[in-house]
Amino acid sequence: MQLGKLIINALASNFRAPGSGIRGWISMRMMKKLNADKSVDAIRTAFGESLPNKVWLELGPGHGFATEYILNYKQPSKVHGVDISEAFRSGLRAKFVAEIENGRFEIHDKDANNLSFADGGSIDYLFGLNVLYFLDPLTEYLTEFHRVLAVDGRMAFGVSDAAIDLNKSYFVNTDWQLCRRLMEEAGFLDVVVGDERQAGKDNQTYRIITARKGLE
Repeated sequence: MQLGKLIINALASNFRAPGSGIRGWISMRMMKKLNADKSVDAIRTAFGESLPNKVWLELGPGHGFATEYILNYKQPSKVHGVDISEAFRSGLRAKFVAEIENGRFEIHDKDANNLSFADGGSIDYLFGLNVLYFLDPLTEYLTEFHRVLAVDGRMAFGVSDAAIDLNKSYFVNTDWQLCRRLMEEAGFLDVVVGDERQAGKDNQTYRIITARKGLE
């Protein structure tokens, strides 16, 4: 575990946005292992009662594990994926050719503090796994999330306590109670920092922070 933290700290900038070099390749390989099972578990857990024909927004879809589950099992009318890594966007374009062509999935080269493609109140479900740490300043991003979410829209972030000890220059938001308080100050209701849970055959631990948008 200690070796893993040393490696992640050395590659911290690539964990936020993997590049095309060897550091980016290593980071993407590590994220594939870390995120595969947790992505699906988080969607099942946080959005178990989601409705069909709704619009989803995924922040940092990466390898597309959650994206694939949403498209296959949540019957969305549309899924928007926002990723600042061209390496990941390229992989997503190759993986979801049919879904992009039929308009069910759209990839955006955007930082999530400026979701200009989305009208106010146009997103029903917002999700990000291992993304929350990097949203700095968090209040700016939360304001934008609150703008685009529909009334009663749901938001969920998967986070790992292992990030608490990582490079603070990149892993900025790791105080979950502070994140909860900032979400409430941004206007979100029913903000819950979930207990640690396990996912996958390796029993990887993480927790889910959930919230919803109330009436304006």
